[in-house]
Amino acid sequence: MKAEEQIHSLGETLAETMCLTFKSKDEITSLPVCREAAVLRRANSEGFAKLLFQNQVLCKSIIADWDYINKNENVMLMFTKSMFFEKCVYLCWCMVIQDPVMYLDDDPVLYTQIDKNTYEEFAKSGDSVAYVVWPALFLHKGGPLLYKGVVQAYWKKEEDIDE
Repeated sequence: MKAEEQIHSLGETLAETMCLTFKSKDEITSLPVCREAAVLRRANSEGFAKLLFQNQVLCKSIIADWDYINKNENVMLMFTKSMFFEKCVYLCWCMVIQDPVMYLDDDPVLYTQIDKNTYEEFAKSGDSVAYVVWPALFLHKGGPLLYKGVVQAYWKKEEDIDE
């Protein structure tokens, strides 16, 4: 959302200054100034991601938003200040400032059959999804697969099929 806001805000400001009217967000973001800003933003991605991390811009609601049964607030606070999390912020920022935006697959539905073209098994083999270790990465939504996701698998029993 932050990446989208930046370009849209820049385009709106220019359109307002130049007394231009646009019917859609796409028209605004296709302005030459927005395209040039996107190039500059990619060139400075590391610096901006560092700023996002240092100011904890992305962490304000992470504890409330992270839906995990055994979450521990203290552990999560330590996690959001870790070098690992900083790298995650950087990689995610780099993914969303691409045009088109790279896409992490929606989690496959638990207890359904594994799509072996998109996901590989983690520690155990099986035919069904127990949980997602890491989602699949696509060039863009609906685009080609860049990297297979990983799921923990299990073998679905016949009595599970009837349910």
